[in-house]
Amino acid sequence: MTPPAGALPYLMPISIAFSVVAILQLTWFITYVLVFEGNVNKLTPFNISLFAMVCATVGMFISAAIAYSPGLTDSQRNISGIIGLFCPDSIEVAYLYYSWKRGAPIVEIVAPSALPYLRVLLIMSPLAYYSGATICAVANMIGQGQSTFVDMALLWTNSAAVLITVAFDVIFAYSFLRLLHSHRAVGLVAADSSQKSAASAHSDFIALGNEKLLTIAKYGLASVASAIVLVIIYILQSFESNPVVFAAYDAFIDLLITLYFTVLLAMKVSLRSIEDKMSKKKEIQLEQNIGKTELKRIRNRQ
Repeated sequence: MTPPAGALPYLMPISIAFSVVAILQLTWFITYVLVFEGNVNKLTPFNISLFAMVCATVGMFISAAIAYSPGLTDSQRNISGIIGLFCPDSIEVAYLYYSWKRGAPIVEIVAPSALPYLRVLLIMSPLAYYSGATICAVANMIGQGQSTFVDMALLWTNSAAVLITVAFDVIFAYSFLRLLHSHRAVGLVAADSSQKSAASAHSDFIALGNEKLLTIAKYGLASVASAIVLVIIYILQSFESNPVVFAAYDAFIDLLITLYFTVLLAMKVSLRSIEDKMSKKKEIQLEQNIGKTELKRIRNRQ
């Protein structure tokens, strides 16, 4: 969207500040994956989608800082603006893919009938998101960037993209809340010693192997909440004409994006900790079953 006159002096330092934060997040992510994750596969769908999201965030903030810089020609501002359109679209597409990979097992437990619809939305999402940026890019190249057709096309494509994201967020939020509520209910039942056996029969997901699902639900709920607030603030900003208030909205949006990725990175660390616990538990169980000496001999053969 085009910022109101007088907003640029506020927007450029905001974008520069959050560019630095995003670069620090990217550096931390790369360092964690390469150094602290140990001898595991680095090119997982989760790592790839997180890496794409953080890189696109860096690109979005940097392109915004350039677009808001004084002294740019119209063509230079258009180019940086187009890059700034593709970057948030890439964030959203990667976000939906990441949400699908992380949250689909929970949706399958809580609301399995919703999975086919989520799969269709996931397939349609690149078309919905990138079509708007592509139309804008082509229109600027042929000098029709301010035409009514472009405005209407952007309105429809952006509306479709927002609906897809909201549908994803609502379904995942519902699934996360249901799982957490079920876990709490089972915990209350299990607290009664007379019902412990019944509780354990209906609470497979509270074992250590399924603690990951609860962690995904907790962090996922926080990320979904921030994403929904982000959409609301973005809509409010689009109607704002006061340059100071517009810049305040922009800073709040950038802060929410930064907090959102902080939540996802924190979830990654928590899940890694759970996986390490599971590996140690399997190691102990193997030693108990076949003996430490025999286990060492088998591994030496490998």
